Amino acid sequence: MNYKDVKYTQLSNKTEVCSRCCTPRKLFTYFFILTVTLIGLLVTCYSHSSVCNKNDFRKVHMRQTKRRLPHCIIIGARKAGTRALLTYLGVHPDIQTAQYEVHFFDNQDNYDFGYGWYLKQMPYSFPDQLTIEKSPAYFTEPFVPGRVYSLNSTIKLLLIVRDPVQRTISDQLQLNYKGLDMGLELKPFEELVLNPKTGNIDMNFKPVQRSYYDVYMKNWLKYFPLNQFHIVDGDQLISDPYPEIYKVESFLGLRHAIPESDFVYNATKGFYCLKTDTAYHKCLSGTKGRSHPHIHKEVIDKLKQVFWKHNENFFELVNQRFFWNNKTMTSKIGK
Repeated sequence: MNYKDVKYTQLSNKTEVCSRCCTPRKLFTYFFILTVTLIGLLVTCYSHSSVCNKNDFRKVHMRQTKRRLPHCIIIGARKAGTRALLTYLGVHPDIQTAQYEVHFFDNQDNYDFGYGWYLKQMPYSFPDQLTIEKSPAYFTEPFVPGRVYSLNSTIKLLLIVRDPVQRTISDQLQLNYKGLDMGLELKPFEELVLNPKTGNIDMNFKPVQRSYYDVYMKNWLKYFPLNQFHIVDGDQLISDPYPEIYKVESFLGLRHAIPESDFVYNATKGFYCLKTDTAYHKCLSGTKGRSHPHIHKEVIDKLKQVFWKHNENFFELVNQRFFWNNKTMTSKIGK
């Protein structure tokens, strides 16, 4: 063995010894970094429960999670605040929400896919979480209650309603924006809601028909008892959301995990946002909170007259009164 071979052997032995020595150090370093990171996450989760909770994993299949059929459905009403309600409930650590409107029970093509397809539209959830989906069209379609009953006769149902006059205007405003996207010519609200021959409210105008809450509620009550419904005041949800969310938590049998301090009023948007950490407020999209166009008072009064009896019937059906028929109320519409 020559000098070069001896030197190479010594170098190899030295490298091997170093490698054996360094490997445990590297493992310890990696383990230490991982431990510190996990501790940091746990501290964040416990100190800011609305920031880091099990909802972060709704799209991830983790151990103990699986897709579950909804325990509760927000059935409507359209343009009454269903998206706001779902957004607020979505931060609750014991709730998982479907991220888009599934339209399973009201869309025949979707319904034909079966319950297996419906299940696949649901988020992953832990065993102690409730799954909620919302599709506002469910409330007004006559065949939907029977389909929901066939799936789950004990399911809990959330219905959010607001002043039917405001709901009607919001409904048409939404249709107007869709029409703009399609390049359609838009007509003033008054021309659409009034019968040109009589000057009275057009009872066939879809946004008006969808505000007959009593008609649709009667149909739902044929299948489900009133104690399986919780009626959310959509007007109150806009002006002071915390009490409404508190009542929903109670109805669902959940702990009250969304504190009042998490609701922060956004003056720019004109409604409340959710404080999910110290620097970020979870708000609805820019399409929400659109200002209503000016509507002639005469048209507003005619709409109130049309809805008055329907409102009274609805109040009796749900054993709950709203301010809509209060003639002393100063309406924000038309101002």
